[in-house]
Amino acid sequence: MNPTKSQPWHGLLERIIASLESGGRISVPVLDYIEANLFAPDVERLSQFLTDDNDSERDSLLDLIFFPDEALQLALEPLLGVTPCSAGDEATLLDRLIVEPIDAMVRLPDNRPLVRIRLPGFIKSRFLARLNLAWHMDPEVAAAIDAGVSPRLQLAVKVRLRNAAISFSAHRRRFLAYFFERMADSAPDHLVCLDLVLPLPLPLSLLPAGIWIGTAFMGCAFTLLLLCVRDMRGADTTLRPDRPNTRLVRSGPYRLSRNPIYLGLLSLQAGLALAIPSPWSLSLLPLAWLILDLYVVTREERYLSRRFGAEYRQYLDDVPRWL
Repeated sequence: MNPTKSQPWHGLLERIIASLESGGRISVPVLDYIEANLFAPDVERLSQFLTDDNDSERDSLLDLIFFPDEALQLALEPLLGVTPCSAGDEATLLDRLIVEPIDAMVRLPDNRPLVRIRLPGFIKSRFLARLNLAWHMDPEVAAAIDAGVSPRLQLAVKVRLRNAAISFSAHRRRFLAYFFERMADSAPDHLVCLDLVLPLPLPLSLLPAGIWIGTAFMGCAFTLLLLCVRDMRGADTTLRPDRPNTRLVRSGPYRLSRNPIYLGLLSLQAGLALAIPSPWSLSLLPLAWLILDLYVVTREERYLSRRFGAEYRQYLDDVPRWL
């Protein structure tokens, strides 16, 4: 009897080998990378390049092509739930994978076969490392996922947690449990929201004050910009500065400032500078405001005075340039 087949992780090894043997695909972004950094891609040249073991640049390209896709991760997650993989098991899996000769087909974006290559050991090693097999789900968080996330998304949520290699402190455990119990997964951006909150350092009370203030600035700036867009579109006039304005907008933020979009952009820069933090970026804020005030806004006001005449001159009297 083969001792490898008696191991509980043998099913994992077979599934990973099968995935690698099924090949890697040159996606459209990878094709763009080839054109921007290597050469103008054509079938013959790509085939020659991928079979040249002496070209070091080929290694970077293979690393992009043979990257674990979501379909494989979704297929492995139930196996990992039943048969947890320890760090020692992962090291043994890697040893087995390295000695296994794997000939894989590289495919074009339309899934046509391009060329078959023998996978080098470093590609197998990186592929396995990116699967985070030795990471373990916290039971409390798993229970919150089972209770609060619909069955169609449960595996995708668990894969995202595994990819982020989340460490389950008490604060993070409570936060994620609350997130999954209270955040409705019917919204199309549920997984996007999860991706945004996973990197947050917890507890949030430990964040520097600058991040809180900067985030508040950016939140206000985005809100202001969205209101401006709403009112401009509602008035059926263009947002593009290179197109003629068809109507003078005086509603919403434009009742309080003649240049709320520029105010929003300046607030966004200030918030980002505080959150990073970046004293250099913050110090440039007065210069950015001065350039806008002396050159951009002044020129726009002359244009709008010609375009709307007395109506705009009355607007100049009623509403301040900034605040």
